[in-house]
Formats: sequence, C-alpha cells, structure tokens
Amino acid sequence: MAFFSDKKLRRIRITIDDSAIKSDSPEIQNRLDRIAENYGKLDEVLSGLEDRFENDEAFLSLFPEVADGEEPVFDLPKKKKRKWRPRKPR
Repeated sequence: MAFFSDKKLRRIRITIDDSAIKSDSPEIQNRLDRIAENYGKLDEVLSGLEDRFENDEAFLSLFPEVADGEEPVFDLPKKKKRKWRPRKPR
C-alpha cells in the first residue's frame, strides 16, 4: 500500500486524547486506563530503542541510510504461490 509507505507518515507520532476516553462502567474505565498506561510504557520502550539504534555505530555501519534520516531498505524475496492441487487424487 503506497499510503503507508510514505516516509513522512511513518514519522508521525500517534497521540491518544485521554480526555475523550470515558465510560459509564467502572470496569470498562479501568480497562481503558490500563490500556492508556500500557501504551505509554510501549511508547517509552520504542523511543528508547529508536535512540539506541540512532546512536549504535554497528547498526549504522550496516544501514548507512539510517544515519541520513532515511528508512532502511530490505530486499526480501517474495514467496511463490504453490500451484493449487485438489485434495483427492484422480
């Protein structure tokens, strides 16, 4: 999908508006609070990983385009589709 491959879109930070997330049920509200807390922890971990990769000389030597602020390009071969065969032999 070309929409998600744009470099500018991949750099946009996702933010959750906590003021709009409310529920009448206390159980559901507790779940929403836990989700928001876990999202915050995940964001911290991912930010830490990004910082480590940006400062890691071994990683930058493998992917010099990352040092320039670009996304690394991985050329992975596509799997070939297997020819369809009926389940029952003829």
